[in-house]
Amino acid sequence: MNVKSSLVAFVTFYFELWVSVIMIIILNIKISNHLKKLICKSSVRKMRRKLKYYPLVIIVCWLFPFIDRITRHFYGEIRVLAVMDLVTISLQGFLNFLVYSYRYVRKSMKNKEKARRSLIPR
Repeated sequence: MNVKSSLVAFVTFYFELWVSVIMIIILNIKISNHLKKLICKSSVRKMRRKLKYYPLVIIVCWLFPFIDRITRHFYGEIRVLAVMDLVTISLQGFLNFLVYSYRYVRKSMKNKEKARRSLIPR
């Protein structure tokens, strides 16, 4: 692959990625503001708080690969960035799991603990 085609691939991929991230952030802000106007229940407050984590996961997971690709183009491979690239991309699925389902997993574990405690004679 020559330099021109690799540069085009780089720009098209990361341009679309960062435009998507910006759009997600804007939509999250608009949704959060809309929810704030509707209801002030604690569940809605929790949902609004949780909304900020979705774009944060994407930014954290794709920031090091983005920096790694830029530095590779100008300076060659930097081992630390390459390792951080692999680690953050690999963590994306786990971080998405935490953001999307952590509350349900935690609630399920609490319910199991309550059920286990109710079975133990006092």
